[in-house]
Amino acid sequence: MRSGIPVRPWFKKVVDNTVHQVSSTPVYVDRIIWHNDDGAARFMQIFNKASADVILATTVPDLVMQLGADSTETFPFGDVLWGIGFSFAITTTRDGSTTGTASDVMVGVSN
Repeated sequence: MRSGIPVRPWFKKVVDNTVHQVSSTPVYVDRIIWHNDDGAARFMQIFNKASADVILATTVPDLVMQLGADSTETFPFGDVLWGIGFSFAITTTRDGSTTGTASDVMVGVSN
């Protein structure tokens, strides 16, 4: 974390395949804590864009992370700057648009 800059949590219970916007402006991401409630692995597609600029299964994600069934994991980012914005979606495939059941996502961000 950059010295003296507080990290604030952004939390979302994800129950659909909507692209969720954490920030539409440049933002530093410290970590993502993700809990997958589903009985199968899920993918988090991450976009360096505002959510309005993303069409799932068409827009190529900037990063894709996979989480196993019924799992919780912390993904440390080390305070990485996402220069345009930060949006994500939880899907059943790495580049698709179909959602699974609920996930809980917490993103630690700072400006």
